[in-house]
Amino acid sequence: SPEAATLDLSNKSFQKKEVISKLRERQTILKESIDSSRETNKELKYEKGVSDLAILVQRQQKMLKYHGFEIGESKSSLQKCRKQLSEEKSMIIVSEKKLGALLKRKKVMESMVFSTTTKLIDCRRKHGMMLKRLEEKNAN
Repeated sequence: SPEAATLDLSNKSFQKKEVISKLRERQTILKESIDSSRETNKELKYEKGVSDLAILVQRQQKMLKYHGFEIGESKSSLQKCRKQLSEEKSMIIVSEKKLGALLKRKKVMESMVFSTTTKLIDCRRKHGMMLKRLEEKNAN
């Protein structure tokens, strides 16, 4: 019957429209889901970036702490060396003063030895002359 054919066509048309409507709804839901996924992905990337930066900051803090310790150790060692150097300079000054005094004393001693040696030679010469005169007197 023509009415049945029209009903069937109208029913098929209605079904097609319903399928198209459902597909459009599904398409809208999928677009929203894709947009939501993109937003979530951006947030996750941002959070990962923040997490990576936090790890980097922690590593740098550890390095700074280590270098701070190393600098402290070096400073302490440098202060010990500076103190030792100062003590050694003081000892050098004292030693140079002692050396100066000893060199003066050496000059005085050398002068005394020279004077004594000269007197000894004079005395021996005079003694030798006296012995010679005595021998001459005894020989006469």
